[in-house]
Amino acid sequence: MRIAKIPAEVVEQKVLESLRRRAAPITRRVYPSWKLMMREVGVCRQRIADAINNLKAKGQISVLSIPPPDGSRRSSEYFYELWD
Repeated sequence: MRIAKIPAEVVEQKVLESLRRRAAPITRRVYPSWKLMMREVGVCRQRIADAINNLKAKGQISVLSIPPPDGSRRSSEYFYELWD
């Protein structure tokens, strides 16, 4: 028997709770840990990404990036900023 799909609203709430628990108290910034969120919420990476996009569209979080300081071709560093 297949397990029922977790509703998107529930996934969004759990992702937001996961981010809030790990956010810096002063800056309200948190660096993403996809594996940790997948484990805590119990869904795949795509469902986490969908929830983050929905939270971003609702204005509850911002996704920010910092380019590498040495100007190399490494990818930018991403983090989330929470808005309550």
